[in-house]
Amino acid sequence: HSPAPAAAKPAKRNSIVNTVRKSLGRSKKSAPAAAPAGDNDITVSETLIGGGLKGVEVIDNTSGARVKVAYHGGNLCSYRATDGKEKLFHSKKAKTDMSKPLRGGVPVVFPQFGAGPLSQHGFARTSMWTLCDGELAPRMEDGMVHLAMSLKSNKETMKQWPFKFELVHHIRFGPKELETSMNIINRDSKPFDFQALLHTYLKFKNINQATIEGLEGLRYVDKLEYVVPGEPRQVWVEKSNKLKVASEVDNIYYNAENAPIVITSPADNSKVEIHMAL
Repeated sequence: HSPAPAAAKPAKRNSIVNTVRKSLGRSKKSAPAAAPAGDNDITVSETLIGGGLKGVEVIDNTSGARVKVAYHGGNLCSYRATDGKEKLFHSKKAKTDMSKPLRGGVPVVFPQFGAGPLSQHGFARTSMWTLCDGELAPRMEDGMVHLAMSLKSNKETMKQWPFKFELVHHIRFGPKELETSMNIINRDSKPFDFQALLHTYLKFKNINQATIEGLEGLRYVDKLEYVVPGEPRQVWVEKSNKLKVASEVDNIYYNAENAPIVITSPADNSKVEIHMAL
C-alpha cells in the first residue's frame, strides 16, 4: 500500500502506473463502447459481476485472456490470463449491491488514502464510472488490449470535495501481462492536493508458501503494531530479501516504486513481477 500524495494544477495530468507481469507455468451507468470498426481481435460486452454489479467484459479473441470491470468504482474485478485462471483476489464477504466498495480486484483510491475528512479511501471507489469511447475505446494495440474507465466530477463529488476533475483508469492486458495506470486531470481553475492509489489484490492458492522480493532496505510502518493514541508509528527498515507471510501483515512501505517487486508462489507454479512508476 503506498499512496501517492501530489498536487494537480489546472489542466495538468498526474499519473500512477502499476504493471503486473505474470510468468505463468514457471516458478452513472454506461453501455460499453464497441470495438473499432473492422477490429475482430477483441469482444466487448456488458456483463454482471458477482451476480449483481453491472460492468463490461473485454476479451482478447486470440489468446483468450479477458478482464471484467465494474461501473461501480471503476474496479478491475477480474483478469484471466491465457491459462484461464483468475489472477485477482475477491473476498467472499464482498458486497455486490453497491452498498459498499468492492472488496478485491483493483479498487481506485482517490482523493484520500485511508481515514480523513472524507470517507475511507475517498469517493472514487464508490462512484459510478463510464467506459471511455472515441480514442480511448477498447482496442488492440501493439499486441495488447487497451481500455479505459472515466470518472468526472459531479454534484455528488462536489458535495464532498469542491474541485472539478477527471480520473481515467487505463487497463492494458495480454496473454500473461496486466498493466493498470491512472491519469488525474485537474478541470478546475485552481490547484488541488490529492492522494491516489490503485489498490491491487492478487490471488494465490497458498500465501504462506509465497515469497516477496524487492522490499529489502525500504522503510515501512506496521499498521498492526499497537500505538499509543497521539503517538507516531515506529518506522522500521525491511531486512529480509525474501519476505514470507506467516501471519497477518499490514505494512506500508515507502518509495517502493524504485524497484520491481517479485512474488513467487510455488503453489501456483507462478511468478508475479510488479513494476510501479509515478
